[in-house]
Formats: sequence, structure tokens, C-alpha cells
Amino acid sequence: MRKLVPVLALMTFCNWLSAQITVTNATFPLAGDTLKTATDLNPDGIVITPPGGPATWDFSGLAPTVKSESVFRAASEGSAFADFSSAELFSVGAGGQGETYYDVSANNFDNLGYYGSDPTGGLPIQTSFKFSPPVPERRAPLNFIDNHLAETKLKP
Repeated sequence: MRKLVPVLALMTFCNWLSAQITVTNATFPLAGDTLKTATDLNPDGIVITPPGGPATWDFSGLAPTVKSESVFRAASEGSAFADFSSAELFSVGAGGQGETYYDVSANNFDNLGYYGSDPTGGLPIQTSFKFSPPVPERRAPLNFIDNHLAETKLKP
């Protein structure tokens, strides 16, 4: 019995050491934050393995061809806040075109919709689109092998 307790304690400690990280809601943007992204529109030589682990992915060959920044501001500063009154944040699209509104909760960072020029570039009109239900862009807590599905409808 004396040997069993230290062995169990050692096994528990070793199991704790191999734990995966948990991504929390501390990664959700706040008003004043800037999210910078770089996109490679023609990735070559990237091999993504099936789900599970352990896995090593090498992204060193990526060459970003498009870089963008999203600045998040308080939703009340947006020109369409009345249409998205439950939003906490909004961001302005590239070139100052369009506003995307977000609802932030303890577990979700949800895209509520868009207001601005026709996003398809087809019509020179101001429009407002709302997602019902909102589109979850980020979730927390997020753990290894979590799977999430989302469905929405677009309402003009």
C-alpha cells in the first residue's frame, strides 16, 4: 500500500504534464484592438494531416500575398448601431467600406451582420444584412479536437 500511493501520485502528475492548452475568451478582441492577418492566396507544399495527434505541420513555406488589418471599436460608434443594438464591437472593412458588427459573450464572439456598400460590388447602394442566428467566429473555451458546427440565414 505504501508504494501504491507514490505511484498513483506520480502517474497523476505525469498526466497533468501532458495536458493540452485551452484557448480562453481572453483571445477575443476588445475595443481598440487591431487584428492583423496575412493570407497566402496560392499555398504550395502544405500538407494537413487527418484529425488527431501527434502532428507536426510546417507552414514556413507560406508567402503572404494579402495583408489586412481589422480595428475593433465600440459598437455605439458605428453608423448602424441602431440596427445592431446588441453588438458590443464593430470593425470597418478594407478601404473604410462597410461595418461588421459583433456580439461578445463569455463563450462566443459572434458576427451579427454587415452594414455598408453592396459587398458583392454589384450595386451602388447601402445595405444591411443580419445573420440569424449570429455566426460564431470564435468560441471559448477551445480545446484540442473540439468540433463545432454552425448554421445561419442571411436576412436583409
